[in-house]
Amino acid sequence: MKPASKNANSSTNRSTLHSFDLFDTLISRKFLFPDDVFYDVALRLQAIGLLKISASAFREARIKADGETRSRLNLEEISLAQIYETLARQFNWTGSEAEVARTAELLAERACTIPVAESIARWNALPESSRIIISDTYFDKNFLLQLVAANNIPCHPEQVYASSHYGRTKFRGMLYPIVAADRGVETAQILHLGDNPHSDIRKARRAGLKSELCPFAHPSRYERMFYGSGDHQESLIAGALRSGRLMFAGGSARQRTQWAIGSSVVAPLFFSYVAWLLDAAQARGIPHLYFLSRDGQILLEIARKLAPQMQCSYLHASRQAWYLPALTTIDDSALGWMLAGARSTALQQILSRIEIEPLQISELLLEYGFEKETWDKPVKHRKRLRKLFCDPRMQDVILQRAAEARRRALAYLDSQGVTHTEHLGVVDLGWRGHLQRALLNILSIDSPSKQHKATAFYLSLSSSPVSTPEHEFIAHYNEKIARRQEFESMIEMLASADHGGVLSYADPDHSSLPVLAEEDNRAALDWGLPYLREGILAAVDQLCNVAEELGISFAELGERLKTPARQALLAFLDQPNVEEADAFGSFPFQFDQRHSQVLEMAPRLPSYMAYVFALLGDQPFPFKVLWKEGTVARSLPRTLHRPAFALLRFRQSLSKKK
Repeated sequence: MKPASKNANSSTNRSTLHSFDLFDTLISRKFLFPDDVFYDVALRLQAIGLLKISASAFREARIKADGETRSRLNLEEISLAQIYETLARQFNWTGSEAEVARTAELLAERACTIPVAESIARWNALPESSRIIISDTYFDKNFLLQLVAANNIPCHPEQVYASSHYGRTKFRGMLYPIVAADRGVETAQILHLGDNPHSDIRKARRAGLKSELCPFAHPSRYERMFYGSGDHQESLIAGALRSGRLMFAGGSARQRTQWAIGSSVVAPLFFSYVAWLLDAAQARGIPHLYFLSRDGQILLEIARKLAPQMQCSYLHASRQAWYLPALTTIDDSALGWMLAGARSTALQQILSRIEIEPLQISELLLEYGFEKETWDKPVKHRKRLRKLFCDPRMQDVILQRAAEARRRALAYLDSQGVTHTEHLGVVDLGWRGHLQRALLNILSIDSPSKQHKATAFYLSLSSSPVSTPEHEFIAHYNEKIARRQEFESMIEMLASADHGGVLSYADPDHSSLPVLAEEDNRAALDWGLPYLREGILAAVDQLCNVAEELGISFAELGERLKTPARQALLAFLDQPNVEEADAFGSFPFQFDQRHSQVLEMAPRLPSYMAYVFALLGDQPFPFKVLWKEGTVARSLPRTLHRPAFALLRFRQSLSKKK
């Protein structure tokens, strides 16, 4: 043991010395579990003729050799060379062959390490003299230095302590006092950060250190869903999602959760969907895909990563912007859209859907009993309102507004090349195909003799629209992915855009730009949308790397992701933990068509109201709860979450039977 230098002694005595565990704290592996790197070692050995058994059989043998070597040598810590002496006996390797095999493992380890960005950011924020690494490992110190250098962690040799060098481990608590003595500090002056509750927390504290658990690299419950049987490929796929999650470089707990759900839940779902639709569009010979706002913004970014050669555009669209221009008659369907939510919506907001100001039809409103002082209040007399909208005079005004809106919409569509495209490829999350129909109605009204065909690609459809020669509806998930309508809004929230909703289009005499409710979706941006989006894209990049490494197409990888991605989504929606419910339940959701009413997805309730909510399953409250599970998780003690979730699912099953 080398004596502590005077400089080290004086510097560390003035402040806390921070020690970091290395594996799964500062760095991790691209595989979901550490032992899965042995799959890669096996492939390397098979390629050079040193291994005749399967990769999974070698993985088991390599794991077993670790324990056998410790038992045979009766040492607290062993070296990698000693492990390969054990394997050499099993596989009848010569000394030189065992060395070749050992080198193969070192190469595999070096190739598969990934940084844990949040921990590295913390390392980088500390003065050089106050940070060290303490690792339980059979690797030697020189190899550890290679790993930290490969992950751009600034570190000097004297800052690294490996159990393989001292023959003492953190696991038994014996390495900590050795390090403290070498640094010339009391153990109480060391704050140790690590991921292992036993070695890095309990044993550190028993040795007199302060300690802090950093479990960022542990596989999440969602990532485990992609692990399946745990073969080489599944470990890489699940590990890619974790790698994307570990790229979060620091921030609040809510931002970490937003990023994590983006990487581990949303990314595989959207990757699978986009990879499928790109493949399906190519098979149909569709040259141009239009991604409808606002759900399509993140989907378009993913598509450009997966198929940069494909012609893809972003089309500003919404019910508000397309339903009115598509009107030529006022039927029950049109009335249903115009009068939706009338009991909780002010009259002037309902009229704004059809671009009518109350003062423009004030006499007609008074005739039907709607005085001026009631225009900004929810409509009490729905039947009277429906009669107003069935009045021929009112319908003439509506159809006039529809014609004006259609002229502006067509100018915008023409500027985007839509009117000149015979076979449109339309991309939308879901859920009923209404926007696709509205688009073709607008185009057919403008050019009745010109045949437009549209193939619309959906994540899922909650109804089953019938395809015709002009309308083709296809969905990635044949079953209803969202289970219930409220979950559709949750999925839309996960695909939120950074701009406001589309209300209409500007007059073509001046421009053909969309008119947005607001230029920036400021409420969502302030909530943390960038973290959700960056988490999604980080994992998508990692999945692209895995497809390349496995030599499979994005569509093939997407198909493998399809089932576990749905399972992960429903696990998140059905059984969120407190952190997830707080982060996503607080999302500012725009409920009405004009995007003027903003409420939380899952508001937190006072305890007494939460108990009533959980027991009754419906809310006798003057506000909406779109995500009941989120409200339960935010409002009730953790011990009551499981039975409350079960109760909600039971009521849901009863409502389906009715």
